[in-house]
Parts: sequence; structure tokens; C-alpha cells
Amino acid sequence: MNKDRFLKVLCWELTQNKRGYITMALVFLAIILIPQLLALIVTRGSTNTIEFTSTLADLIFWAYMTVVGATIFTHIKTRQQRINDFMLPAANLEKFIARYLVIVVAMPLAAIAGLLVGDVLQYVLTLITGGTHAEWVNGYFFTFTQSTSFVVMKSSMPHPGLFLAAGMLSQHAAFLLFGSIYHKHPVVMSMVTWIACAIAMFIAFIVVGEGVSNFLDHGYIIEISNLWITVVYTLVNIVFTVFCFWFAYRRYTRLQVINNQWINK
Repeated sequence: MNKDRFLKVLCWELTQNKRGYITMALVFLAIILIPQLLALIVTRGSTNTIEFTSTLADLIFWAYMTVVGATIFTHIKTRQQRINDFMLPAANLEKFIARYLVIVVAMPLAAIAGLLVGDVLQYVLTLITGGTHAEWVNGYFFTFTQSTSFVVMKSSMPHPGLFLAAGMLSQHAAFLLFGSIYHKHPVVMSMVTWIACAIAMFIAFIVVGEGVSNFLDHGYIIEISNLWITVVYTLVNIVFTVFCFWFAYRRYTRLQVINNQWINK
């Protein structure tokens, strides 16, 4: 991979998504600012609103980080977009990585920028209007993130942080896999597929659990250490994540100007 050529492709990808950055920043600014303005107009109080908006922003941010992989090919949906992409003077790997960095790094940075600006505006407006509880949203934002992982981090399993990170990364990779398959309505189709897979896995766990329970009822004893559970779980997630990234890149290299109308439209 040529570094200079990759940087040029990355700059090109960044400039092609200006509207997306602005939209993302405005969405998070509105999430923080609008409820606070309404609260100041109605009650001149802000504490409950700050907790609500920060929680909402946190949920939307992490939901985006999970689902964003499904949008990996949304920039080349039309024939002309694919022609423009194929004509870029760069290797497929360079273009694929550049696109991935735009949706996974640049877009979240725009969201955080909008959140920070909205936080400053709501704080200043609260002070100007005489609000009794001028608080920063950022404190609640990061506190909620910590509290959502608290249950896992306090579990008896060894290395619970690794357990949580592996699960989140595999979910992100799963949507990347689905996004490389569904080019028409990729986000919706990916979510439907993910829900179907989750239901199937839940049913499988119930069936396996009942089988193990019947096995134990006959006097057998099964002892599996938490360390082995964590190791196997982490390895499975790593293998699955690597496969999803490999499959998505392979699909990208196999794209054509005119694709299959059933899946790759």
C-alpha cells in the first residue's frame, strides 16, 4: 500500500462526505440543545433534561457505531458512483480502508463536535436565562457509558473488559458483513437479519440449555472454568470479526459496474 496515494484517496473520501459530517454534527447538536431550550422555556430547570439528552445521545452514538458497518458501500450504489470509484488511481485496499475510516472515525468525530458545541450552547443559554441548574452534558455522557459497562466489568469472569470489547466488535463486524451483502436498503436489511440471527441464537441456547439440564439430571457433573469460557468466547469473536472484514473487502474487490439485481443492486 502506497502511503502518499492512500492519503490522497482518504482526502478525496473526506471531501466527498461534507454533507454527512454537517448532518451528523447537527443531529447531535439538536439532541442536546433542543430539549434543553424547551426545558428552559417551560420550567427553567435542566437537571432531568440533561440526564435524558445525554443518555439519548449516548445510545444513538453507540447504536451508530454498531450499525455503521452496514453503510460501507452506500457511496457506490449507482452505476455512475461505481464508475467514479473504480477510476480512482489507488489500490482496492487503499480505497476500502479510506472508506472505512470515513464512516467509523470521521463521522463519529463530527458527532462529538456537534455534541460539544451543543453542550456549550445549552450551558451558556442556561446561565443567560437564569436557569437554576447549569450543567455540562459531557459528564453524564461519559458516566452513562461507564455505567452501561459496569455490570460486565463487575462480573466474576476474568478480563471482563476484553469480554465486552470482543462482543461489541463482533456486532460491528456483523453489520459490516451484512452491508457488503445488501446494497439495497442495507441498514434496514442488516437490522432485520441481525434480529433474525439473534432470535435463532436465543432459541439454540434454550435448546442446548435444556439438553445440558437433562444431562445433569442423570447425575453427571460438568465443570468449565470462567477463564476457558472467556478465552473461547474471545477467540470465536476474533475469528468472526476477521472473517467479516475479509468478506467485506473481498466483496468490494468483486464489485462490477453492473451488479446482480437481486442482492447487489
